[in-house]
Amino acid sequence: MTSGNALQWRTTTAAATGVRVYRLDGLITDSAESYSFLASARDEMRADPRPLLLDLSRIEHLTSTGVGIVAALYKTASNADRAIALAGLSRRNEMVLEVVQLLRFFPLFDDEQAALDGYAADRWAPEP
Repeated sequence: MTSGNALQWRTTTAAATGVRVYRLDGLITDSAESYSFLASARDEMRADPRPLLLDLSRIEHLTSTGVGIVAALYKTASNADRAIALAGLSRRNEMVLEVVQLLRFFPLFDDEQAALDGYAADRWAPEP
């Protein structure tokens, strides 16, 4: 993955936990790539019961559309009874999700490894 404006993503599955990890890079915005990512992630969640981790450490910033995409992923995960967490949010992106009160629905981790360790230790419940 290379950083740039267009959203790119790579999907892996953590062998130790079975968590599906989406490593996102670029901008989550009103673009064909962002909507393609949303559709792909939704399809995979519906077809596969694995928990989902969004690694946002390489996301430059979240636009309002990006916030909507994160919210849509939460809703899809919730409807499919799938665990979902966020990792690697920059302080700016964390503040954006905090302002719109979306952050309260996600367990949040500093990085991917902390999130996977948290899942293994059963710490993926969002704080009340």
